[in-house]
Amino acid sequence: MATAQSHTASDPERERLARLVELHQGNRSAIARALSKGSSTITRQGVSRQLERHGLLAEADRLSSMSRKPGPRNNVPTGRLREERETLLNTLASVATYDEAPAKLGYSPATMYRLIKEHSITARQVANRRKKLAAAK
Repeated sequence: MATAQSHTASDPERERLARLVELHQGNRSAIARALSKGSSTITRQGVSRQLERHGLLAEADRLSSMSRKPGPRNNVPTGRLREERETLLNTLASVATYDEAPAKLGYSPATMYRLIKEHSITARQVANRRKKLAAAK
């Protein structure tokens, strides 16, 4: 079911949304914060519905994908993911405890554990890589 879109140039709500989309480069969380003046009364999903209703969703998506801000990882090339996994696995295998790894990687501990989970790295895989690295020396 198609929603009615408001495309009139005199529509102040559309104009305000268009300015926020440009200002925040399509970042729906930032737009939601701006619209709700810092509170959490408007969600990202609510912003998406408003953008769709006013015909601004495609522009927000375009700006969001062009920005260098972190976002969903579903557009990361497979080779880069493989390289990230190998780097993480090698680093984990080269340290005595996981506490030392974030500093070597340049990540926060939370990011490191999130990546371990995303790449499904197990303790057994780290142990096997540790053996492999020790044999190569």
